[in-house]
Amino acid sequence: MTVEASVGRVPDPFLPLPLLTAAAARTEADRCLYCFDAPCARACPSDVDVPSFIRKIATGNIEGSARTILTANPLGAICGAACPVEKLCEGACVRTGMDHPIAIGRLQRFAVETAARPAPATTTEPAPETSTSAATPSAPSVAIVGAGPAGLACAATLRKAGVAVTVYDGHERAGGLGDHGIVPWRLPRETVACDVAAIERAGAALRLNTTVGKDVAATALLKDHDAVVLAIGLGHGKRLGIPGEDLEGVVDALDLIGSAIAGATSHVNLGRRVAVIGGGSTAFDAAAAAVRLGAEEVTLFYRRSAVETPAYPHAIELARSLGVTIRWLTAPVEICGDGSVWAVEFEHMRLGEPDASGRRRPEPIEGSRFELPFDTIVRAVGQAGPTDLLEALGVALNNGTAVVADATGRTANPKVWAIGDIANGGAEVVNAVQAGKVAAAAIIGALGLAARVVPVRPTDSTVPGVDLFTDMAGIRGPNPFWLASCPITNTGEMVARAFDAGWGGVVWKTIGEPITNVTSRLGALNMDGRKLVGLSNIELISDRPIQTNLDEIAEIKRRYPTQAVVASLMVESKPEAWYDIVSRVNDTGADGIELNFGCPHGMSERGMGAAVGQVPEYVQMITEWVMEKTRVPVLVKLTPNVTDIRLPGRAAKAARADGVALINTINSQIGVNLETWAPNPDVRGRGSHGGYSGPAVKPIAQFMTSSIAGDPQIGLPISAIGGIGDWHDAVEFMLLGASTVQVGTSVMHWGFRLIDDLVDGMSMYLRAKGLHSPAELVGKALPNIGDWGQLDQSFRLLAQIDEATCVHCNLCYAACKDGAHQAIRLERTNGTSRLTVDGDYCVGCRLCAYVCPADGCITFVELEGAAAVH
Repeated sequence: MTVEASVGRVPDPFLPLPLLTAAAARTEADRCLYCFDAPCARACPSDVDVPSFIRKIATGNIEGSARTILTANPLGAICGAACPVEKLCEGACVRTGMDHPIAIGRLQRFAVETAARPAPATTTEPAPETSTSAATPSAPSVAIVGAGPAGLACAATLRKAGVAVTVYDGHERAGGLGDHGIVPWRLPRETVACDVAAIERAGAALRLNTTVGKDVAATALLKDHDAVVLAIGLGHGKRLGIPGEDLEGVVDALDLIGSAIAGATSHVNLGRRVAVIGGGSTAFDAAAAAVRLGAEEVTLFYRRSAVETPAYPHAIELARSLGVTIRWLTAPVEICGDGSVWAVEFEHMRLGEPDASGRRRPEPIEGSRFELPFDTIVRAVGQAGPTDLLEALGVALNNGTAVVADATGRTANPKVWAIGDIANGGAEVVNAVQAGKVAAAAIIGALGLAARVVPVRPTDSTVPGVDLFTDMAGIRGPNPFWLASCPITNTGEMVARAFDAGWGGVVWKTIGEPITNVTSRLGALNMDGRKLVGLSNIELISDRPIQTNLDEIAEIKRRYPTQAVVASLMVESKPEAWYDIVSRVNDTGADGIELNFGCPHGMSERGMGAAVGQVPEYVQMITEWVMEKTRVPVLVKLTPNVTDIRLPGRAAKAARADGVALINTINSQIGVNLETWAPNPDVRGRGSHGGYSGPAVKPIAQFMTSSIAGDPQIGLPISAIGGIGDWHDAVEFMLLGASTVQVGTSVMHWGFRLIDDLVDGMSMYLRAKGLHSPAELVGKALPNIGDWGQLDQSFRLLAQIDEATCVHCNLCYAACKDGAHQAIRLERTNGTSRLTVDGDYCVGCRLCAYVCPADGCITFVELEGAAAVH
């Protein structure tokens, strides 16, 4: 038969989809909408926070992504490959209605397997730490029978609580059906080994090639352990219950799949013609395995119709693509042969009333029998549970499965739990994992160990040896991540939710005489499909009474004494107005005051905001008024709408301010509606200039931060603001001199949950650099910044294009020809193009690399001598 690859697969259908490359994973992760209360996460039986782990891939924090997955699902790699994602997370993905779902399964497998790889020998990055509690000599112990997904997940969860775990399995490798029952083109053996190795590293003892009831007495487990978990699966395949079933040539589907897994070491002779009896995924996998093992004609028979089949669509699609014939509504009546199989007698079926499963019951059609010749018959009609072991442990059975008291899997024997397929009759791998977690939690409770499982607080560093505690101008917090003064800090309820999420501090939305705001208030700049590249805001200060805000600040400080609360203030430029509000803030217990001298719209027309910040003398005068009355540190928030940011910074220093915050928003007009000619945002056809923020302002904010940090006349701690969306941005600002960072627009876009990526990403970065605190980052990049005339002109860069990775889009040629120095040559031969770099023209500007879509395709070498001139 002709074997063709199905759509979306590699050319060889018997190879698994390859592990995503880092570039492909990042590109796919960038498609994620980071949904709140995400349907994909709700569809995951093991409660994986799907948006969170995908976002960490997008920000380059692969180990953090893997940790997010494995915290919820100890078999993250296996489930990433084997889960029926089209029915679960990907089936629920909201992008399905837009284009196509995120490749959640492949991203999950990428994160877990990539994070598990040993670090290159040349790196100094320490090996990942584990959060597993060590078992003490007096620790309770649990025996787990079966090293399949349920047993391994139970073992991993128990180890986190410090329980000693021994896992028994009769096979030579752990993994259960994941290792020897799922076809390797769907679940690679190395993926199984990745998860098994992690569980061994966590301290679980695996006793393989050991059959309980034969090599170890079942009663010994009860005697030697505090609890026993049966995760033994269903064992042997069910019989068809028809004459001729014991003839030579009748094989079980799992045995056939095992032969396919063995590959070159397998010596199975199926003959030319193979019949597979069954309609589940295992049946279709067995049909594909028969093709893999050399059968020339493979036919699958199922007694119901295609509508009732429980098989995964991808299993059916692959079988069809391999030329497998599918005969629906057909059931075997007798297997014919004389010592060995030579034919099967079938009869046609029709569907009657629904049975207990909810599917219509198949009924034979009288007089429809027919016979077909076959060499091998494959049974794939389900599995039956082993009985001897369960009986020895006092576990009752019902229709071949263990009888359990509740969802935890506890049986009538209080020391014994039964989980996975042996309890539920067969389900998905991910359901087995969840069953293992649930049983482990119940055992931990039964052993009185629940108090030992201490959750990590959201404000803690996520890796040992790193402490994110920050002291900025005397304002202390558990981490350097603050919320900026804007709509996200408008009320005490909002601030409380932010602190519960893990933010280290907040700057309260600016307090002053209440303002009546307009609608609409926000205008967005979207670019190339990316939302909120920039945001223009014409909302002014708080529209709530001063005392209401101050009362809520006092209450928040009472509830959250360790997290930083800074009151942002803006009142008339009169000493008595400032004296009054500062004195009232002193009584709230706030940790600091931020003077809003930056608002470029609305308030500046009233002599406040940027109208103050643009005049250094006013900055100094008002700051001095405040310093007379304050009992807490004072930060001066600087406006970027000036020629030289250092001048108001020096004025803040002269007034003895404790620190500065920058930048406030940039004066902007963000857009015009081409149909109505109304500006954006539109207030009944009219608009106003606003304050511009968001990712697009980051370069300006970083320049101004480094200008303040590098000025020897200032020397004040900096709280940086402007375009911070992930942990990379935060680290960059700190390297340029900031002690804390304030996030505004990104939280308006993604929500308070953004803190998870910030905390985890910075923790991982610090550990990778051998650092222990964010304070060790502050200003480290400043020595590398100087005047243009100080730059080295003794060498030049020369671009090099790698033909092997070039995709021949020729964007580099167009960019260099029309936008740079005409150094790239384009040659066409036999309908193909080839690019070369002319060293006499290349000046190493890097534009070609910036436009190239293929990562690493264009690199640069250093040459002695000045840049080319032509």
